[in-house]
Parts: sequence; C-alpha cells; structure tokens
Amino acid sequence: MKKRLMISALLMLATVFSWAGEVQVTRGVMVPDSMTIGDQNVILNGAGLRLKTALKVKVYAASLYLPEKSADADAIISADEPMAIRLDIVTGLISSEDFIESTLAAFVESTDGNTEPIAGEIELFISVFQKGIEKRDVYDIVYDPAKGVMVYKNGAAAPEVTIEGFAIKKALFGIWIGERSEKYLMDLRSDMLGN
Repeated sequence: MKKRLMISALLMLATVFSWAGEVQVTRGVMVPDSMTIGDQNVILNGAGLRLKTALKVKVYAASLYLPEKSADADAIISADEPMAIRLDIVTGLISSEDFIESTLAAFVESTDGNTEPIAGEIELFISVFQKGIEKRDVYDIVYDPAKGVMVYKNGAAAPEVTIEGFAIKKALFGIWIGERSEKYLMDLRSDMLGN
C-alpha cells in the first residue's frame, strides 16, 4: 500500500512539473536545466545568487525557466505562458520573518506601490514561508496559465498553495526580473535574464 501511494505521488509530481539534466549555479547548488509545466517544456534561462549586506552573504540561488530563452524582462513579466522561478536556500542565517519582510517590500517595488488589488494573493504567497525556512530548502514558484501560481516546497507532489490570477504572476516575476533599487538584486536579475 505504501509503495502504491509513493508511486502515485511521484506520478502526480511528474504531471505537474518534471526535470531533465542539472546545471551548477554555485558550489553545492545544482538546478535542473529544464522542467515540464503541464504539457509545456520550459528551459533554464539563467540563474544567479541573491547576495545581501556589504559582506555579500549568499542567501539563495534563483533560477528562471521559460518556454524559450529571453533577456526581455518586460515581455517575460507580461507573458501569460508557463514559466517558473526556483529558489534554492543556501544559508541557515535567514529567518522566516526576514524573508517575509524582504518579500513584502519587493512586492511594493514590483507593483509600484499598488499592492492593494492583490493583497489577498500576496498573503497566500507569504503563508508558504511562515512555516520556517532552512538551508537546502527548495521553492519552485510555477506559473501555469490554466491553474495560476503554484508554490512547491522541496519537491512535494502537491503545491503548498495555488494562487489564481495573472496580476499575482506579474508581481511575483517582477520581484526577481523587474527593475529593482538594490544593486545586488539588479545583479541577480541580470544573471536570471542570461546577461
């Protein structure tokens, strides 16, 4: 019975998204070179490290997956097509509170201060990180136009949350590949865009 449940869980995961080969982003972090969202294959567009503070503390590796490679941030943010961002946590020094605070500030910047229309969606997204963040945690933020934004933690078969709506997708992808005020975030953006 347990074996049958495990096989069913693996098959469910494969139908939502699956991986091919791997690419090294930094020491100890390998990311898939492609994944499947529904029936659409998406490829690794670019990946980089989120650094923080003057000490350049490595917080996470972020990877962007698209149907085809692109360096056009505005077109990616506005595209209503399957895509994903993967976050590989590389430090044990980040707390849920710090991550949530940074993410809320990022939503403000990504939406030009207009978070009110998607306040409920933001709250649902943030709820994933309230459960704690540990080194080597992996978050897959997957956008499927037919379902919305799905957030998976550590390769689970089912998403932690599914958030309907195109506005939240645009705001989320704007966090990582939109124009940002912080230099380290702009460096990460450049890496994710393959520059």
